[in-house]
Amino acid sequence: MAHSILLAVRPDERATATLETAAWLARDLGASITLLYVAVELSTAPQVANATGIAEDAARERMLEEVMRQIEALVRKRLAGLDITVQVEEGDIVERIMAVAAATGASLLVVGTHGRTAASRLVLGDITDDVLKAAPCPVVVVPRPRGPSEA
Repeated sequence: MAHSILLAVRPDERATATLETAAWLARDLGASITLLYVAVELSTAPQVANATGIAEDAARERMLEEVMRQIEALVRKRLAGLDITVQVEEGDIVERIMAVAAATGASLLVVGTHGRTAASRLVLGDITDDVLKAAPCPVVVVPRPRGPSEA
């Protein structure tokens, strides 16, 4: 059976540990990776268009191009040599992760976490907790490394 990893990640340098974990698992399992980013910022395209005076479609396209540039840089740097498919989705983050996991037949889901405190989860919610509750497959949660000021 071919393994398929769904890597749900935000395309920034804080995702390094999550990307490296997914790469290690993919190499070890001989698995393909679907890298998913739910681009919530695309929902601000109307406001960006209004503020900049460009058409909404053009604003959305520019935002999507920037997201894809960031993803491409991460893939080139951290996931080189692996079988990778990239998907950018809009909508509710947890719903989109679950839908893509089902659609791709993911045998493993890799996500990062901010490691929020219980108090901040009450106020802000916690996407990782919701993913763990709804996931159709095993989940690997990779904590964000703490910097010296966070220790």
